Amino acid sequence: MTQEVQIQRSDVVEGNLEQFHDVLGQIAESYLPQFMRPFFEHVGDAAEAVGNSITLQGATLGWDDLLDASDRTEWAVDATGHVRPPQVVVGAAVVARLREIPLPTVEQQQRAAAMVTRNQEEHVSRRRRRRLR
Repeated sequence: MTQEVQIQRSDVVEGNLEQFHDVLGQIAESYLPQFMRPFFEHVGDAAEAVGNSITLQGATLGWDDLLDASDRTEWAVDATGHVRPPQVVVGAAVVARLREIPLPTVEQQQRAAAMVTRNQEEHVSRRRRRRLR
């Protein structure tokens, strides 16, 4: 399927980029299916290479597994200086399994809160050490 779209030079020069953005969005959408699988395979390989992946094939998935995985990975720091738990990238089958997990117990909630506190304290400590050097 081919479609020809013309973008006027005057629109680009004047900063009227709505049509240009629409065209770029359409191009990106058309290439998404062919890039998605290799991209996520690459992300998975990179995560495995540094130990930031878990394999639970056939195993029961629960909060303790998710907390263990979060505890083993490095947490990101946002623009405000707060640590954020790792993002989970999974396929549709795992999403269905995640939805089946019952709500976390009080102990699991406390463990998660303690992980947030510990990671935030570690981040502040690292930042403080860097300033002292």
